[in-house]
Amino acid sequence: MGLATLAKSLFDRRTQIDPKLLRGSKPIRNTFVEWEILSDGSLLLRAPLSQQGRGFMGKLAAKAGRPDQKQFELEPIGAFVWNLCDGKHTFEGISKKLREHFKLNRLEADASLSAFLQMLSQRKLITMMVSQKK
Repeated sequence: MGLATLAKSLFDRRTQIDPKLLRGSKPIRNTFVEWEILSDGSLLLRAPLSQQGRGFMGKLAAKAGRPDQKQFELEPIGAFVWNLCDGKHTFEGISKKLREHFKLNRLEADASLSAFLQMLSQRKLITMMVSQKK
């Protein structure tokens, strides 16, 4: 299985993922996404529509005088995770930091993190890097 296929399968709803593979994967932010920290600790993400798989919609929005980007607001826990999506921290490492910082148990942290990373990945805000150690 190629790396691209493996990475795509990480968040394909029809595919069962080896938990060891998921725990060792590293989320990395899309370099086209801009963000700013808001006063309440939340984070505002701005992603170009062309990076959202909406190249045509981005062009149409520009012609209509509308922004050619989509905005997402992450609450403080989401902002905490976003800051760890640097390609250095693994899923397991981020989960551990969530458990320590927000006093979650492993099941809560893993389930929430998995769902959150899946949402970010589906919106093309992050990519999951997978190590192919044998």
